[in-house]
Amino acid sequence: MTDSFIASFIFEFVGATTKWLFNSVLDLFKGKEKKSFSSFYKAKKIDNDSEIFLSGISNIFLGILVIIFFFFIFLFFLSKTM
Repeated sequence: MTDSFIASFIFEFVGATTKWLFNSVLDLFKGKEKKSFSSFYKAKKIDNDSEIFLSGISNIFLGILVIIFFFFIFLFFLSKTM
């Protein structure tokens, strides 16, 4: 049970960080004010409970995809060096 909590925390953090970085770059090009990291990670400004749940799940899913992507890049470069 603890393992799934730790994995969920890591994946959600990586996903929220990815969303925040992507949106910060877009806001920089659009000339808008950057949003805070906590608005992507904690989602406290959302009033609807189902939207809070979906925000957390999307962070976890995105975190899994990002980690898998970097893992395959690592394997690709590792295979080139051998």
